[in-house]
Amino acid sequence: PVVPIAIQGTRNILRAGNWAPSRGKVTITIGPAIDTGARAAASGHDLWKTALELRAAAREFIQAHCHEPDLRGCE
Repeated sequence: PVVPIAIQGTRNILRAGNWAPSRGKVTITIGPAIDTGARAAASGHDLWKTALELRAAAREFIQAHCHEPDLRGCE
């Protein structure tokens, strides 16, 4: 299984351009296990498709629980 973990608050502790961390609160939320076997079977055992679906499911949980902006595509 894949277990998504959302970590909230680290952005405030280590700001861009600073080398020293600041004090702050970090919250870790552990999500429910995502069954990889069921997803693989649903995708016809296409490993690439399964990997993309697992990534999307984990990302959805993390985004919902980290309460920070989605920076996807901002690189």
